Amino acid sequence: MRRALTALLVPEGLLLLGAAAAVRWPVVLAPAAPVIPVLPALVGGVGVVLAIRFRRSGVVLGLLTLAAAGGALAAEAPASGLGSIIAILLPLNLLAYALLPERGLAGAAAARRGAALAAQAAVLLILVRTGQDALLAPLARRTFSAPLLPPGTPVGDAALVASAGALAVLAALLLRQPDPVRRGFLWAVAAALLALLAAPDRDVGGLAAPAFLLTVAALAIVIALVEAAHALAYRDALTSLPNRRALDDELRRLDGPYTIAMADVDHFKAVNDTHGHDVGDQVLRLVAAHLDAVGEGGRTFRYGGEEFAILFPGRAAPDVLDALEAVRAAVAGAPFTLRGPDRPRRRPKHPRRRSGASRLAVTISMGVAQRAAGDATPDATVQRADAALYRAKKGGRNRIASGKATRGA
Repeated sequence: MRRALTALLVPEGLLLLGAAAAVRWPVVLAPAAPVIPVLPALVGGVGVVLAIRFRRSGVVLGLLTLAAAGGALAAEAPASGLGSIIAILLPLNLLAYALLPERGLAGAAAARRGAALAAQAAVLLILVRTGQDALLAPLARRTFSAPLLPPGTPVGDAALVASAGALAVLAALLLRQPDPVRRGFLWAVAAALLALLAAPDRDVGGLAAPAFLLTVAALAIVIALVEAAHALAYRDALTSLPNRRALDDELRRLDGPYTIAMADVDHFKAVNDTHGHDVGDQVLRLVAAHLDAVGEGGRTFRYGGEEFAILFPGRAAPDVLDALEAVRAAVAGAPFTLRGPDRPRRRPKHPRRRSGASRLAVTISMGVAQRAAGDATPDATVQRADAALYRAKKGGRNRIASGKATRGA
């Protein structure tokens, strides 16, 4: 849970915290005063270019929505009828862009989303041009008091409920399954809410406070987009572990001693051949979860196929053997029940025991090597760990080999 909360808060949550502090104490932004007035155009432009490059229509529409809302709210206070409907539509649109599956920039789905945003703008423009925007005045009403909000908050009940609902839905989804882009939209909704509550006459480095906070909302989405692209390159999609490229980068940065353990799932080809690749994927996720919980400061990577690597910076091989042995034993003792044709896709709250359920024995073998003075490159250490892994396999599997010593079942 702590890891999930950290993933939810960093880095966009810290960005918003800093932005809120800057609104409260604008003097902290004094050194950056020449740059702040151009931030909205800079962040929006860079964000749209990146979103187009990565074919993220939801991000493009999210940035356009924030820009349009900023321009509209500069002319209409949130306490007005028109400002209130904008304050309601803004979080709901951001929520929709975060939830709808990504279909790229070209296609019927992207066209429908763009048309929906354009239709909203057209209806609001018609109301203003025809003088009918007064019909929206009831949306600005406040009928209950919120203890965390200052008196005279210029946002109506409907806008507060829309923002709170969008935040609750996104937070619940992210705690269940982290996703960088959705996290960016979560903090964009939070920043947009602060923008609606901010005093329009408060100056923050040359920008009105609402415009500054909406720019921070756009920046949160852009940062999340960059993180999503980084995850595609450096994280394994099946196990959510860092991949081999991430390991190579980590090894290049290490300058002191370290130990590497190479782990391999025993008889994995037979699992795939006998039970299918879906079961094989479940096995890999099970093993990855146990390896990721290794102690002694180890960091686990998906090396490729059924092979994993565990890096222990600053540790000698004898210091990590107990932690590795605990993981090996945990995998061997973990029950793995084969999914039957009548088994539900989601685990029920009160699962019933099934008689005669098939169980699959899952074990791993490991080879351990620490960096030696003669290792010219990290590959040399990895190769010695691989050689130790081969000895563990040859010695009967479900065991750990380090140097000439072997431990395990």
